[in-house]
Amino acid sequence: VERHELFVALSELSRRAVDFLSRAIIDLAPVTYVETDAILPSLYWSNALYGSADRAGELARLNGVFHPGFMPTRIEARH
Repeated sequence: VERHELFVALSELSRRAVDFLSRAIIDLAPVTYVETDAILPSLYWSNALYGSADRAGELARLNGVFHPGFMPTRIEARH
């Protein structure tokens, strides 16, 4: 029982450390602001900025949009 509690505590500590460090690394990434006259989907911006649609969800979350098909005319992107 003692070892299980220690394992659970260390697992939680590890998860929190990874979350903290991941967030710190993301926050250090250079930020780019892009403006346009059109409301475009995050898939478009992901492909235009990164050459792949893989980061569309990240762009939507970063910009706090209600629906990823309707990004604001000024968006924030990290590289």
